[in-house]
Order: sequence, then C-alpha cells, then structure tokens
Amino acid sequence: MSIASLTQRMQVHSQQKRIAELEKQVDALKEALARVVLSKTDDVLMSTKEIAPYVGVSHPKTVERWVREKGLPCVKIGRNLRFRLGDVLRWLAQRKES
Repeated sequence: MSIASLTQRMQVHSQQKRIAELEKQVDALKEALARVVLSKTDDVLMSTKEIAPYVGVSHPKTVERWVREKGLPCVKIGRNLRFRLGDVLRWLAQRKES
C-alpha cells in the first residue's frame, strides 16, 4: 500500500467520524427544537383542515378517519373536531418510534 492511498484512507476515516459527530449534533438539535415547539403548541386548537398538513395528508376526511381508526388525539367541541398541535406532534413521534 502506498503512502498516498494510506493518507487518503485516513482522511476518509476522519471525514466519516466528523460526519457521524455532526449527525449526532443535528439529532440533538432536532430533539431540543421539538421540545420547544411542543411546549408552545399545547394550547393551540386547529381544525381538521388546518391539522392535515402536519400529519401528512391532504384531505380533512382522512384526518377524521385517523381519529376513528388510528387514535389521532382530538377534542370534540359540539359537532366539530379540534386538535391540539402539541398532542398531534407527540402522537406522530410515538408512531415513528413504534
């Protein structure tokens, strides 16, 4: 093995280590941001139409179906469903972990 190829391997290994460290930092920042967002969103009530993009669907009826079939947390006010953004984000996070 030549010195040049050995040097190149060492550089690649060093870069891979740095990438792994940066990925850990990004994950930690994502978790911190999620905690801040959740603490600020617990009192916000949203309609099915407003919450649909957060859960990754385009139709409010899908949101209503998810309430019945998947246990999407909601608050019923009269005949209307309302969603606390913080509860929905926590629910989504739990489903990702499972």
